[in-house]
Amino acid sequence: QSSLSMGGGSALLIQDLTPQVPTPPPVVTFSSGDSVLVDSRRDGWFYRAEVLSEGTDGDNGVTVCMEINGETVWEETERLLPFSSTESRLPEVHSEQRVLAEHASFPTCYAPGRILQIDRDSGEAVVKFYDDVTCSVPWGKIQPVDAAVCSALSEIASQYDNSWITEGVVCRREHSGVFYAGQIAGKSWKTRHYMVQYPDGAIEEQSIVHVFRAPGEEDSGAAEGSFVLASPDTGLFMPGEVRKSSEGVAVVRFCHGEEKEIQTNELIVISKLYYQDMFQFITSQLQEVED
Repeated sequence: QSSLSMGGGSALLIQDLTPQVPTPPPVVTFSSGDSVLVDSRRDGWFYRAEVLSEGTDGDNGVTVCMEINGETVWEETERLLPFSSTESRLPEVHSEQRVLAEHASFPTCYAPGRILQIDRDSGEAVVKFYDDVTCSVPWGKIQPVDAAVCSALSEIASQYDNSWITEGVVCRREHSGVFYAGQIAGKSWKTRHYMVQYPDGAIEEQSIVHVFRAPGEEDSGAAEGSFVLASPDTGLFMPGEVRKSSEGVAVVRFCHGEEKEIQTNELIVISKLYYQDMFQFITSQLQEVED
């Protein structure tokens, strides 16, 4: 799997879902270099990051670097939780403890769950996540949280997972690496994997990493230098970079070299890391065809 950029989980695709996560008390001051978990996507999961900026009196946020995609973003401090290894607090952790734990399928991504079993010799715990997936997680990737917070996060995460059903999407097809328009037909048994139906009738499983909500009437916010998915031809999408943008129209240079003018509301913004991963994957596929 490519380095995880969580395409489907990108901020522009995530909707705020109710109920809102209770603000973790008390207010915590963060400093440059601190490790944190960030509720950046409002999807019930938290994402590991490093604080880059020092907060000052009156600030209600800090700049963080997200490990999931290398992006530098500003986040409200109420959306951050201090992150530290549980190894130093091992005696305090117990069965049925509510936690945020790194999911085996999504590195640096922490989902709500509870501890079922503790193995102090191996330094791991068996965690049952909100969606009933159970796996062993190392101590250093488990963060205890308040039971009420965990409950709210679990409900938000479940709502988010279900919100994709029947959605029109743009999704990567594994055999080519090219993205096509499709529709979510249902959920897979795997966490945040979906069954995608394409116009040709094919139904394929795909991770949320490579699934994006289809563009609509709302402007994407893509500007010069943005990395995007865009359609050089009807029905398919390719990664590209916006070379210039003005009055709702962008010039996109695709990874295969073609340039095209496209309405900005027809673009899907992606991270630089995701673009680089897809650029490398698609060009390698093209090279294999040529060989």
